[in-house]
Amino acid sequence: MPPVHMFGRQWRISSDDFVCPALTELVVRLGWIVAVIFVIVFHLLEAANLECLGAEYHLTTYYLAILLGLLVIACCNSGLLARHSAKGKIFEPASVSPHPRKWVETLLYINILLTFAEFIWTAIGTYFTINDFIKCIDQVHERTVIIAVLAVIGLSYVLLFIKLLIVAFSFRPYAKVLPEEEVELLGGEGRHKVTRQETELNYRGLRCMAPCTNDEGSIQAFRDIASLLSKIFVDRDLVPSDILAGLVLLNHKHMRDKERVRVRQGGEVKGVVGTSVWDKMGVEVTKVVDTADVSLKVVPESSRIQLDWEEIKHFYQFASAAYGYWWYVIQSPVGHCCSMGSYLNCCPTLCCFRQKPELLVEGDGIFHPNLAAIRAMLGVTEEDIIMFDNRNKIEEVPFFLVADRSTKSLVISIRGTLSLHDMLTDLRGEPGRMADETVSGVEVDWHGHQGMVNAARYVYKRLHGIETGREGKREGREARENMLGLTLARPEFTGFNIIVTGHSLGAGTAAILAFLLRAKYTETRVTCYAYSPPGGLLSREAAVESEKFTVSVVVGDDVIPRTSLANIATLSRDVKHVTSECKLAKFKILGYGCMACCCQTSNTPITGELNRLFPDSAASTPHHSSSDGSRSDLLQEEGSNSLPPIPAALSSIPSMYLPGRILHVEDTDSSNNFIVSEVRRTAFSEILVSPRMLSDHLPNHLDIVFHSSPDIQHILPVSV
Repeated sequence: MPPVHMFGRQWRISSDDFVCPALTELVVRLGWIVAVIFVIVFHLLEAANLECLGAEYHLTTYYLAILLGLLVIACCNSGLLARHSAKGKIFEPASVSPHPRKWVETLLYINILLTFAEFIWTAIGTYFTINDFIKCIDQVHERTVIIAVLAVIGLSYVLLFIKLLIVAFSFRPYAKVLPEEEVELLGGEGRHKVTRQETELNYRGLRCMAPCTNDEGSIQAFRDIASLLSKIFVDRDLVPSDILAGLVLLNHKHMRDKERVRVRQGGEVKGVVGTSVWDKMGVEVTKVVDTADVSLKVVPESSRIQLDWEEIKHFYQFASAAYGYWWYVIQSPVGHCCSMGSYLNCCPTLCCFRQKPELLVEGDGIFHPNLAAIRAMLGVTEEDIIMFDNRNKIEEVPFFLVADRSTKSLVISIRGTLSLHDMLTDLRGEPGRMADETVSGVEVDWHGHQGMVNAARYVYKRLHGIETGREGKREGREARENMLGLTLARPEFTGFNIIVTGHSLGAGTAAILAFLLRAKYTETRVTCYAYSPPGGLLSREAAVESEKFTVSVVVGDDVIPRTSLANIATLSRDVKHVTSECKLAKFKILGYGCMACCCQTSNTPITGELNRLFPDSAASTPHHSSSDGSRSDLLQEEGSNSLPPIPAALSSIPSMYLPGRILHVEDTDSSNNFIVSEVRRTAFSEILVSPRMLSDHLPNHLDIVFHSSPDIQHILPVSV
């Protein structure tokens, strides 16, 4: 940081990113020098035996000699490049004189010239050597040295290809460096033009990922995602390695602070550190933007959903079953394949083996493997599965409707992210209004994650036989029948409640679908159990309302419930702050970070640098989160006034929150022992950089947590 300026443009690489690549190239080329010297010696020794070549054999000798000279020069260049790239700290302003890495760009230009020369000479050597090989095709023993020369040429091409890949990944479109006078003249218009160009480039890239998707809704989703990506990646001062170094520093800070909290609380993390006495009273404090925007939201305890751990644990198996046979088979390939066998639709042409016609199954192939996995996991009969739609497109998620007679519930389980289409649905993260013509009774002020709002509408329409507008020729019979309404009207399901559940994307979709179902079925109890839902899901008003019927479960350091546009903006700011203030070189941060990860050690120079950046007083101060998702410290950290601003494009987007009452599950030092505590949604207003931030989100990890916990689990209240 800042990016390298070469050939009149910015690149996605900084001047301190060449330490490891240059050292790697140096080591490889030194090995090649030794190999080429041996090849030259053997080549000269075989010259008398290869009578098929005569005087032309010296052309290959010239190639090897000049190649040896290029290798020596390239080694010198790589050594100097590594030495100069290692100087200074991460952020060295261009105004610093003399700049510690001022020779890096010059050495890069020399490296590029050497690379072109090496490519040309390798092409010429290829011609010489192949010509020698053809002429000596009959002399099997004597032409061994020619094969060795061909091997050296092949390795040269490999190195050149790797360099080409690095250049391709480092290229940044629309990053032409303009003179200062032109920048001042264009002003904001120039920046908007670049943003539009990057948005269009993102859109074309997304279309390439799903080229066969041409309906109007999907195309609009592509454009919204492209616009959002251009807002997220608006900072041109950071390169990927800067972000990685910043994440390493923030990870060490998180682990250090977590350990200090554990020590202060006697070895266990109980509740959430830093919640205020307002939380104890059920009062939510909103950050004051101006004097007219002060609000204290009191949530009556009697109207909130009751926390029943046995039910939470029970309905997770339905959320997990929505993933179908892939996750089920991965857990136990042999045993689970055998358990699925009896449920497969093995002979669909024979009447005795065919599924019953009233069972609606769409998009699950001929043998219905996902349906078989659902039945094997839940242990339900064929009559209890009312509907299963496994079709998947952008903002169209698989789901199933099943009767759970043990709890007298109709369970709607929605699958989480498992495909490219699901990931594109996740990315459409700007707020969208939940109220539309689909169902009346939803407040117009309630907003949700746009992609999941559309996915919830899709599931709602499928359940009630409403045309989704995207079917085309694949209209199914369930689009003509109100399956949920007809099922509730059946005498055998009298008094049944509606449970909506899911994991990840499915959890977010389920939480929004619960709003629609509550508005439709006012006389039926609708409850939602959301497991690891995304953080930027509901507007503040909708999140407060969802406490009446939704329970969210978050495990450990799971990154998805902490991921919202506001938190991404805060993380971007924190990464830029720590990398700007850190005095360690980038290669040391990444090296010590790898050493700490592999060797499980925390006593590294990074620890001392963190103590300088974040003194003990700051680490021991509780962090209070305002309701807009940002973090404000009661006692400001040292240097907090110099924090870089959050990009305006992201700060203008309204803050979004987790749904319902939130349970946070944390493990203790003892094996298979977990602490469950209720927390406020503001506890997830910061993305924690941790080695477990992804693994804690996986459904198989949640499965381990629920199987390890007892049916009756003590839930700690919100701590003071």
